[in-house]
Amino acid sequence: MSLIRIRQATAKDGPGILASHVAAITELCAGDYSETQLLAWSCRLTPEGYLPAITSNVFLVAESKGEVIGFAEFAPSRSEVVAVYVHPQHSRRGVGSMLLREIEHQASAVGICELYLSSSLTAVPFYERFGFVATEPTVHRLGDGTEIPCVPMRRAALK
Repeated sequence: MSLIRIRQATAKDGPGILASHVAAITELCAGDYSETQLLAWSCRLTPEGYLPAITSNVFLVAESKGEVIGFAEFAPSRSEVVAVYVHPQHSRRGVGSMLLREIEHQASAVGICELYLSSSLTAVPFYERFGFVATEPTVHRLGDGTEIPCVPMRRAALK
């Protein structure tokens, strides 16, 4: 695998973030969600939709050969890992781990010692490998009313 660089996202990254996000949802989550859920989840996304988070949160991209291959969003004000997504062509190669480790590093640097997130059913094992503990499953309701099952998780004792 070529060199992977983790950096803060910019507005120019929107199309690459979108491509990774949609591909991860539609391909990697297909075993856990219906086609209706996957479509409702992914069709509402736009490159411009990431701009508020890029501006206000820690929004990282993983880049290889000049292309965005994954991203992560962290909201320090809520101690929340909002998202970690990796394009399926680059999944299971440590990219998501690199992104999450950088979030943990940045959280620790500002004194945050507990992280929260709402995981897709697909990503629960990934987060468990990092010490996150699942609570009772719930649902996230999208704007069109589609319900997406998810799992709230938390991790204490960041170093």
